[in-house]
Amino acid sequence: MEILKKYIAAAFSCVLSLLFTGCFEEFDPGIEQPSVLCVNALIHPGETLKVDVTHTWAWTESDKITDVNVRDAQVRLYVNGEYAENLKYEETDSIDRYGEPIIIAGYYGAYIPREGDNIRIEAECEAYGRADAEVTVPHAVDINRVEMTLSNYFEWTDWNDELEYNFDLNSLVYFTDPAAETNYYMFEVAFDDPVRVDDDGLVGVIYTPFIDYSREPLFSEHMTVLDWVLDGATYNYSFFTDRQISGKEYALHIPIERVMVTTTTRDVDMELEHYGVNLTLYSISRSYYDYLMSVWMDDEGANASLGVLGNPVFPVSNVSSGAGVVASTARSTMHVELASLKKD
Repeated sequence: MEILKKYIAAAFSCVLSLLFTGCFEEFDPGIEQPSVLCVNALIHPGETLKVDVTHTWAWTESDKITDVNVRDAQVRLYVNGEYAENLKYEETDSIDRYGEPIIIAGYYGAYIPREGDNIRIEAECEAYGRADAEVTVPHAVDINRVEMTLSNYFEWTDWNDELEYNFDLNSLVYFTDPAAETNYYMFEVAFDDPVRVDDDGLVGVIYTPFIDYSREPLFSEHMTVLDWVLDGATYNYSFFTDRQISGKEYALHIPIERVMVTTTTRDVDMELEHYGVNLTLYSISRSYYDYLMSVWMDDEGANASLGVLGNPVFPVSNVSSGAGVVASTARSTMHVELASLKKD
């Protein structure tokens, strides 16, 4: 659950490779349920299209399943109702965050999606049948401006003679919602240069601060009275709709607390000029919003609090086979340098 929270909040980081659950299926023993194709894709305008095609499996087979990739599927891409190309399966050797070797697999295409494109993906293979889904790539909604103030600043030298800079940031992120259509959003805060080194070794590290998403009312608009009574928190989820702000300018209130930079240098202005914060507003497809909503309900909503007493909630799917999600985002990012805030 913590992994999903971090992904959606900073996720999402971007932002963002998509981790979808829901490609396994529960069943009653003795009732045979064949595996089906599972199709996942998170489509970004201006970026190479990647589609993951796997197959579902029964939860009782989890200890036996080691590879669910489907390598022999026919995967066709349609753009705005017209056939564009067949996607090709590729595998690439890589390294995960722990330094372990991994293989990144998927179906790739030459077409680069654009904002406003209707993307349809059709996949089929002899073993698992057919699955298709479509999504319209949203248009990015620009961030108009950001008002950010730095407060509670203090310096402290630790036992290792490293200097710590500590402070809080309060941000107002202004944007104008387009009135002509229903829009779905997600917000992300990400610090750049988390670790910086030079010829002498480690120079500076900025530690992930606490981002209090509960202070922004739009991030809790999906919560019911029962959700508030049983829990009363959004827990790092930052997705929302425009139903309260349609056609209006609005300022998201984003407190960023307990920012800490450690360094071996003594010039705070010189040090902070290496760091900045990226504030990103994502326009997201309805399929992505529905998926995030189902994950929140399962993890944090009243159903999660009630446990077996609540109604079961399953991740939603816009794929014809019922497995996987094809979604899309478009982003607007504004960068703020921390050194400029310190000088102000």
